[in-house]
Amino acid sequence: MRSRFKSIQWKIILIYTLLILVAMEIIWVYLYKSLENYHMNNFDNYLEAQARGISFTLKDNMDAKSLKNVINMYMGPNSNVKYVYILDNKGNILASSTGDRGK
Repeated sequence: MRSRFKSIQWKIILIYTLLILVAMEIIWVYLYKSLENYHMNNFDNYLEAQARGISFTLKDNMDAKSLKNVINMYMGPNSNVKYVYILDNKGNILASSTGDRGK
């Protein structure tokens, strides 16, 4: 008596099942990478917009009090930004959310 699993029909079902699983895995990896790239680009754009906003705000107000106020404004409870460093054109730290100053 022949076993059910030795028939050609079961072999074809097994092959198609494995092909479908491999195809699903390839599609999942592609979707995962696409979603990751989307979120990374979105976050990069968000940070760039925040930096532009800070620079626009500080364009005319560069005293120590306004630097601290701007940092506090961008470090609100709903902000995704953890640290803010305000640098001059030579790379020296003028103010920061961590309290660092100087080079």
